[in-house]
Amino acid sequence: MESHFRSRIDPWLVAPIVLGLSVPLVVVLRSFAAGRQGGLTTALLLLLFVGLASLVVVSYSVTEDAIVVRRGVLRSTMPLARVRQLRATREALAAPALSLDRIEIRTDRGMWLFVSPADQAGFVRAIQQRVPSVELVGLAHALEPPLDEAH
Repeated sequence: MESHFRSRIDPWLVAPIVLGLSVPLVVVLRSFAAGRQGGLTTALLLLLFVGLASLVVVSYSVTEDAIVVRRGVLRSTMPLARVRQLRATREALAAPALSLDRIEIRTDRGMWLFVSPADQAGFVRAIQQRVPSVELVGLAHALEPPLDEAH
């Protein structure tokens, strides 16, 4: 069974990205207003499309044998057989994650991936079900039931 997870979104993290994408938008609009629709305009439109799609569509799936990351039109997979550790982090490296409340996924080959599922506990449990030997570092808070369910 496949489990799907949406990305957590930190508005303060998305704002600079949107502002960065507004520069190509202004250039495209000015080019159209001036009647110049050349290669640069087309390239900037493509950049805007990919950039905005990457903001709007960020999700993670845990299948029977892989973690699938979707960001806009891009898709990547990480085999579950390679996953060795899940670690809580606030690392700011570029990642398919729209929040700094992240999980770092480490593999047996030293590869890593940062994700920011809104439902961290569900994401961790989905991986634990498929990889019982996975090491959890700093994720105890993600697996605790919410206060309203603890009573």
